[in-house]
Amino acid sequence: MRRNRQDEDPGPPAKRRLGQAAVSFARRRILAYDTSLPRGRIRPPAGSWMELRLDVVRQADVAIVRCRGRIVFGQEVDELRLTVLSLLKESNRVVLQLAGIEQIDSEGLAALVGLFISARNRGGELKLADLSPKSRELLRVTRLDEILRTHKSESEAIASFRPAKAVTASRRLSSDEDTKF
Repeated sequence: MRRNRQDEDPGPPAKRRLGQAAVSFARRRILAYDTSLPRGRIRPPAGSWMELRLDVVRQADVAIVRCRGRIVFGQEVDELRLTVLSLLKESNRVVLQLAGIEQIDSEGLAALVGLFISARNRGGELKLADLSPKSRELLRVTRLDEILRTHKSESEAIASFRPAKAVTASRRLSSDEDTKF
């Protein structure tokens, strides 16, 4: 008599076994499970990979985030997003200084574009300053330098934040002076 496959006890699903084995292998080899992260997230041990370090400085009404390390998928991108989004609640003007950035992957680029859009939707601005040569080349190749506003230095990026009212008032004055002559 032939048995149906449905009658047999299949045991645990193969995907589940492979997934559990991969996680336990990763934990044993190089990764440490961190209970402070959401369930199932794994954080690398300190010093094993270069992490993203963010220093926040405020000048007048502009928040400057000095970034060092990598903007890559995982904890680094999450940390950057949370920091910039919390700053956008306090200040509508944020400058990301990327001089210390050594690597940006596709998720990092997506995060930069997403933060730029979030700033725009909240009536604010996000500008990039002092890009490392690798970062500048990456933005040029992906043509994101045409969308994201980049500046050579922090001071140049801060100076580019001018109130719209002051700009239009100065233009009106100059046009009034031209008509008087």
